[in-house]
Formats: sequence, C-alpha cells, structure tokens
Amino acid sequence: MAAKRRNPWPLQNPTPEPSIPPLRPVCKQIKRQPAVIITTPHRKTAMSHHGTARISRELLRPVLATVCAISIVGFSLIMLTGCGSDQDANAELAGEERQGAPGGGRATLIRVRPIEKKDITPKVAIVGTIVPKKVSIVASGADGLVDDFHAEEGQFVEVNDPLSVLRTRSTDLGIEEAKAVARMREQEWMEMKESRPEEIAEAAARLSVAEVALRNAQSKLKRARELYDTGAIDINEYGDFEERSKAAAKTYDAVKAVYDRIKSGPREEQVAQAKARYEAQLAQVAYLEAEKAKRTVTAPFNGFVVKEQTYVGQWLSKGDSVVTLAMLDEVDVIANVVQWNLKHVRVGQTVDVKIRGAEPEVWKGRIISVVPRSQWTEGSRGFPVKVRIRNVIHDVGDRKVPTLKEGMIAEVIFEGEPVNAILAPKDAIIRTTDGNTLNVFLPDSPGAKSGTFQRYPVQTGLSEGDMMQVHWPDLEKWVVETLARGQTPLVITEGGERLQQIGQVMLAPERPPAGGQFGTGPPGAGSLSGKPSRSKQDGPKLPPGDTPDNGNPLETPSSKSDPFSRPANSFESENTPLKNTEPKPISKNRGTSAAQPFPE
Repeated sequence: MAAKRRNPWPLQNPTPEPSIPPLRPVCKQIKRQPAVIITTPHRKTAMSHHGTARISRELLRPVLATVCAISIVGFSLIMLTGCGSDQDANAELAGEERQGAPGGGRATLIRVRPIEKKDITPKVAIVGTIVPKKVSIVASGADGLVDDFHAEEGQFVEVNDPLSVLRTRSTDLGIEEAKAVARMREQEWMEMKESRPEEIAEAAARLSVAEVALRNAQSKLKRARELYDTGAIDINEYGDFEERSKAAAKTYDAVKAVYDRIKSGPREEQVAQAKARYEAQLAQVAYLEAEKAKRTVTAPFNGFVVKEQTYVGQWLSKGDSVVTLAMLDEVDVIANVVQWNLKHVRVGQTVDVKIRGAEPEVWKGRIISVVPRSQWTEGSRGFPVKVRIRNVIHDVGDRKVPTLKEGMIAEVIFEGEPVNAILAPKDAIIRTTDGNTLNVFLPDSPGAKSGTFQRYPVQTGLSEGDMMQVHWPDLEKWVVETLARGQTPLVITEGGERLQQIGQVMLAPERPPAGGQFGTGPPGAGSLSGKPSRSKQDGPKLPPGDTPDNGNPLETPSSKSDPFSRPANSFESENTPLKNTEPKPISKNRGTSAAQPFPE
C-alpha cells in the first residue's frame, strides 16, 4: 500500500477540494438534460432527450475525453494530498488558526528563537597578499659585455655570491699600468726620506779641502802684512793676498753649507710632495680595482632570484637590471582594512593568518605597521596593514624552497576588544528598502503558545555564526526588562513576512521529521512550508553578484548558510558603516506595530 503524504503546505488554511463526479453519472446527467447547447468554433448544435437533435461523434468525443481527464486529475490530487490523517492534520492546523484569535479570529503561525545577550569578540577576515620582506632589483655598476652569468630563477643565493661578470680585459691592463707608476712614486719618496752615506762623505771631504785652503790663505795674508809693514812689498801685492784670503773664506762657507744640507737630509716639504705623489698613484690603483669590482655583480643579501633580466653576451650600461632578488626569510601580508575597522587594528598585535595550501594552514603573524595613506587615487579606501610572518625554508636536494611564496593569498583574522552585544538569529531580521526590522513575540502569559508581536527597527553590527548583533534603544530596553523578569526574549524567525500591522500570532506545531510526516521533531527545526530544511553546510548560496561585506572571495561556513551573513564575528560591512547609518522609517502602508517608531 502506498504511503500517504500530507499536505505540503500545512500552515495555510486548507481549501476543500472540489468534488468531481465520476464519469458515468456525468454522462447520465448529460442525457437527462432537456436541452444542451454545444458551441464549437465551426457550428452550434442543439439537442434534447427526445432526439430532436443528434450529437455527432465529432462533438461527443472531446466532451468525454475532457470528463475523463478531469476525473484522472482529481484522483491524482487525492492520492497526492493524502486522505484520512492528512485531512485531519490540515483541519487541526486550520482550527488552531481560527481558535487562536479572540472571538474566533485568524492567528498567524510563527516560529521563534531566543535572543542572546553576551560578550563577543569582533572578528573580521581580510584577504591579503603575501609579499617578500625586501625586494631588490640588482643592477650593473659599470658598462660592459656580460661574460659570465651565474644566477637562475628560483635559486637561493647568499650575500656576496657572484650573479654576473662583465668582460674585464681593458680594466686589468689599466690596473697593471697604475701599479707600475705607483712603484716609481714609492721609490722617489724613499729617496727623499734620507741622504746616502756616500754623499755625506763627499760633502765632508769638500769641506776639509775648503778648510785647508782657507787656513793657507789666511797664513799667507799674515806674512804679507808683515812684509808690507817693513816695506818689502807694495800695497798692490798685499791686496792680492788679502783677496785670496777672502775668497777662501767664502768657498769654505759654501762647502760647509752643502755638507750641512746633505748631512741633515732633504727638506720636509720635498719629502711630503714625494709622499703625496705616491699616495695619489695608490688611489688610482684602488679606483681601477673598484671599477673592476663593479663589473662583477654580487648578491647584496641572502635571498631568492625571482627574475632574470640579462644573460651572457648582452651589453649592459651602468644601472641596467641584472636580476630581481627577494628576501623571503620573513614575509609580509598586506591586507587593506577600511577606516571604521582600523580601531580594532593595533600595531604589535599577534593575529592568525590562514594560508590554504601551506603546511601548516594557520600561521601566527604580528602587525608591524599601518600605512597612513589609502589608495584612494586608485579607487580603494582600504588602508594597507602589514602583518609579518616568519617563513620556513626547506632543503629539497641541493636547493632551498620557501614554504610561503610571493603572491600567495592569505586570510588575516583581526580581533577587536570584546563588546557586550544583543544577538538575534539572522533569519529573524527582515531586510527591506526602508531598513531592517525585527519582530518580537509577546506571549499572552508566560509559556503560552499564542500572543501578539511587536516590530522594532534595528541596526545590525557584528555576527557570530547564525546570530547577528542588533541594537536599537527600545529593543535593548525590552530585552533587559524581559531578562530581569526571568523570561526568555523571543523573536520571530519564520512567518514574520506575513504579519500585518495588528494581529494574533501562534507558535506553529513541532516540525515534521525528514520524511515529511508530522512527529516529535525538535522545536524550531525545518520551515513553515513543510519542506525539508537544508543543513548549515547545504544552506542557501549567496545571490548572484553578492559577496561578503569584507570583499573576501574565500567561502566561509557563515557565508554559505545565510545570504546576508558575513564571516564569523565580522565587523560591520566594509561597504557601508552600519552603525553610523540611521535606518529609514517603515512605510505606513507596510504596517507597523506598537513598537517605537523611527526617529525623524
């Protein structure tokens, strides 16, 4: 026997199915009609039970086929909707709706869930990009032809490792010439530092000869004076002896000065000049050697070659790029944070960074800086936040491979200070063009299943799982008062869209199990339509074109379970600061409850 199925719409008032007469009574009824007028697009025929008009087979066949089709459809509807207990269940629900309101009025069936008031930690997941700690475009320091190239993309190099070498033949010749001149200048300087012994001995001998000649001239002048006094010689002869004596004295003085100069050595100024010429030549040699060193490009730090920009045989001018070198022992994650979330970002804070495809997947990073300038000229209002992570480098054969590489996608989880918030189920928030509203359930008595409702405008904020922060002064006051009375504040999660301005509401029966039959399911599960509800993992997808508020393309469980949800414990929407936006007042034609109206 086929299983009976219940009405898939148990909350709506059941409408009695139209009774469909069987085929044979219908045919008899047609025969008993005194007159039947049958109209077709081609002709009209009248007939009576006396046979005054005769129905042709062409007209009778469509009529009988239509009646048969109606009978089959009616029988199918009866089998689909079920009978017996299904009709009793629909009648019971309809009776509950009629009896729920005073005076036999209609009551709307709803489902409710409690509101939570607790401390939550604001969290937001921002997708960033991994970049190296430092990047350098290593350039050539001289002009020349590339004679040797050692670098290779992906290769790890240490500081001062050669990357490329230019041709150095002419530079080597210039260095050899400069060194030879430097040796000559050195000998000149050494020569000027002190006199040779042979020169000193020669000067001393010359001084002795001059001294002997001076004594001889002075002795002859003395005898000549004696002869001149006795009249033995005349004045002219005496004068000759006197002149010879003076000449010998001058010669002695000159020879003695030369001896003193040679014995004391060269002048200090001359020695300094010789030394300066030698040192200048040494500097020339060092310059040429430095120019040769420029022709060999070396690694400025330990890093990885991420791009080759030259090769053997290419001419490089001074400043041309050779390779691009990246420092990957530490990497930075650049995440753009909007301005209303910057208050939750603190320099020096340790944050979690999720990197898919890496081992491990969750890394610890530290916020090292917040760039105080957004890229507003390029259309972005996000401020770059730099999070530094210590990288792990593995040895694979004879190569080193970094775990975190440039350009990887990373999800940074920023956490703010805990806040005390009122959390409502996301399904209870009704989003309209006039703003967000929340319907609360007011039971007739504690524990009653019937009562009224009150509608509050709300502003949304943080989210945690399937709960979202709501705040509005009157709503917060009602929640505090309800908790103070020891009661649980309840909000309407299903059926709120069908509520009118004034009306009674009633809690819906317990949800049927997965098979579709009414039973003792858990309260609050399923949907009012009777259709099986999807699990959180199979929840409704985001509508086409919608993305999570923080621009995160990565799927999260919260974004899969609700089209209006953000990542878990997310901050306010990055596109619109919810806390700073006043909701629009609800239109009167949409209906409002006794809740506090929106401010003007």
